[in-house]
Parts: sequence; structure tokens; C-alpha cells
Amino acid sequence: QGKGQGDEPEPEPEPAPADLAATAGAPRPAATWVAASPLPVDGGGSLLILQNPGGSPGQGQVILLSEDGVVGTPIPVTVAPGSTTTLDLADEAGMQPLAAVVRLSTGRTVVAQVTIGPDGYAVSMAIPVEPSSTLEELGI
Repeated sequence: QGKGQGDEPEPEPEPAPADLAATAGAPRPAATWVAASPLPVDGGGSLLILQNPGGSPGQGQVILLSEDGVVGTPIPVTVAPGSTTTLDLADEAGMQPLAAVVRLSTGRTVVAQVTIGPDGYAVSMAIPVEPSSTLEELGI
């Protein structure tokens, strides 16, 4: 005996992860990212990692943010095609926890922050945002 339509309920689709950056990695390269600091409040060394999986250079700037607002001036950055660039945030603004906004005018990247210490490491994957977003629209 054949089954008629609707005899068996369709299985529920798997829910999308709430935080793709933390559970599944970056969904795709993007031009603009916000990377939260993985550091504890008392600070430490942190690296901003920018990877360009594409075939053309990524060029733009990095804006560093502390709890008091923008730190210093935007840092120009170029990421060659198929390569990774690392920016030492301790060299840029001391050992304080910093968020970073990466804005590229050309190309696309994938961004993360990492800290490595004597007790282990922590990674904070960045979240892609609309390139036209202002800091105020991002809640910063």
C-alpha cells in the first residue's frame, strides 16, 4: 500500500546556530568585520588575524576600540591574495583588551583575534557586518 501525501510528518529542519562565527567559522569572506577581544579585563597580548582567501588584494584600515572609544588613528592594512596578515595589538595600543573594526575598500577577508598565554589560548572570531555600517549603528 502506497503512502499518501501528508501521512508522515516532515522532519523539522536543523535550527541555524545562534553564533556562526563561534560554532562554524566564518560563513564567507567579507569587507567589514567587528572582532571582540578574547582577553580578560586585566589585559595581555593579542593578535588580530586577517586572512584573504580570494584572488585579489584586500586593502583598507583597522580601527581599534577600547571601552573608552576609538584608540589612536586607523591603521592601514593590505592583505595579499591567498595569505594571512597579523597585527600585534599590544604593539599598537598596549596590553589592554581591544575590539577591532576591519573595513576594506577592496577585497575580502576573514578576521579573528587570538591571545596566547602561559595558561592556554583564546580565539574570538569576528562577525561580518554591512560595509555601510557606522560605529554608532554597530552600538559602538
